[in-house]
Amino acid sequence: MRKCVTRRPCWLSFWLAFLANLTAFRSRADCCPIVAKNLYGMDQTGLGILWQCFAGGALIGSIVLSHPGANVTLPRMMIVATLIWYALLIAFAQMPGPLGGIVCLLLAGFVQSLCMVPLSIILLRAAGENSAAA
Repeated sequence: MRKCVTRRPCWLSFWLAFLANLTAFRSRADCCPIVAKNLYGMDQTGLGILWQCFAGGALIGSIVLSHPGANVTLPRMMIVATLIWYALLIAFAQMPGPLGGIVCLLLAGFVQSLCMVPLSIILLRAAGENSAAA
């Protein structure tokens, strides 16, 4: 933890994790049922489809990140993916039909994975090996 106090990417990761947990996860969880029922006219099955599209996108993003040939700067990818994630959540709320909403949620899940996995990697690296054993 001591190394993390002086390292700027680590502090950025803490703030980004705080803001994502405060806003993005809550807005997706609160917005999806309202959009499914009031805007798309879907029942519980339709809501489940919307949730699964987001989860499928996150799974695809995790698989893409596990590709060993990916050479990318983690903090930069994390910030860009976060901005795209928020933009896709706003676009989802504005989609007039379920097909556009499904595509937005699939892409939002994908970039959410591109944001949260590097965030976890940066935080775990900053914690060091001594913290992992405890």
